[in-house]
Amino acid sequence: MNNDMSAFPLPIKYSLDRPLFFYCKANIFSHLSICLAEGLKELGIPFYSNINYWQIHPDREKYLFCTDKSVMPDDCCVVVLDKTSWYSDSYPENLFHPNRKYITVYLDDMDGFTIWNPDLNNFDFRLRSHYNSKTEYPLNCRPWVFGLSNRILRETSSTYTFSERKRHLLVNFRVNHQRLRYFSSLLKLDQGFIEVDNALVILDRPLRQIINEHFLPLIHEIMPINSTIEYFDNPPSDSYHYLQWLQTGKRHYPNYYKRLKESVACACFGGYITPSYATGESLVEWWDSWRFWESLAAGCVTFHVDFQKYGIQLPVMPENWRHYIGIDLENIQDTVARIAGDPGVLASISSSGRQWAIDNYGPVPTALRFLETLGVSYT
Repeated sequence: MNNDMSAFPLPIKYSLDRPLFFYCKANIFSHLSICLAEGLKELGIPFYSNINYWQIHPDREKYLFCTDKSVMPDDCCVVVLDKTSWYSDSYPENLFHPNRKYITVYLDDMDGFTIWNPDLNNFDFRLRSHYNSKTEYPLNCRPWVFGLSNRILRETSSTYTFSERKRHLLVNFRVNHQRLRYFSSLLKLDQGFIEVDNALVILDRPLRQIINEHFLPLIHEIMPINSTIEYFDNPPSDSYHYLQWLQTGKRHYPNYYKRLKESVACACFGGYITPSYATGESLVEWWDSWRFWESLAAGCVTFHVDFQKYGIQLPVMPENWRHYIGIDLENIQDTVARIAGDPGVLASISSSGRQWAIDNYGPVPTALRFLETLGVSYT
């Protein structure tokens, strides 16, 4: 497995002689925990939870996460919390008690600016999906990603050959990312920190707006736009797909995955452009999404901004024009001209991008990277 996280110092080596423990909440979609747990399960590494969570089959009471009253956090070597389910005002009681012998991990997929709440510094590791190489972070932060779950891999397991695909660009955003809501947060500025109890931030440079105004009119000249979307109030009728729709907070649609597999390309932009406090250069500090990974897994040519230029950092980086197409927003015409001049490049990116995503960000490589990041030995 390709991994370029060796630059980060690892803590003292821990042996995986005890199970892991996940804190979950009912009716909350915890994608990061699910991807990780599916990999651990495939590796045969035991883990438990505070509740039964993530039903696997609609007709059977079988869950990915299972509770066992005889196994508590103190019986485990690692305790994991997901930002989606747990905030600083609701951490499990005694999570950080002084005699604990487990590693604490916070899976952080918070949209927007990095939160500097002192409570988050209590975690040994904070794995952040929206990580930027040119931004300052608390010392316990490491780059992480949404990645691929078995649910996504199942829906994208059979794909069309590239020649069979429809030559259009999917642009199916359901929200515009123009507003962010913050609660009980500290936001870092050059001058110090802003304490926010409850605030609505209106963004002036959301990526989706920039793309709609400046990229789509150009790409439309060589590739038609398909703007079909799935509406939140239109659930699938099949029992399995309905269960996934329900558990994912209305994010699972079979017809959406079918369109991905039939399409040449997909626009996967998200987040916003923000100037660096230190240099003034444009950065993207909020970028990750399910659509990015779903598109790659489906063999769609995945469009986003140029990760290197805008500081986006993943544990294993993709190569622009090999695994995805990363746009320089200051020179969008170059991207369109390159596609027009070499249309065959799309077929190569489709295949290479899919393989890169599965090899590096499927459940098993995700679980192995998690253990390596924590310094937990696994044999």
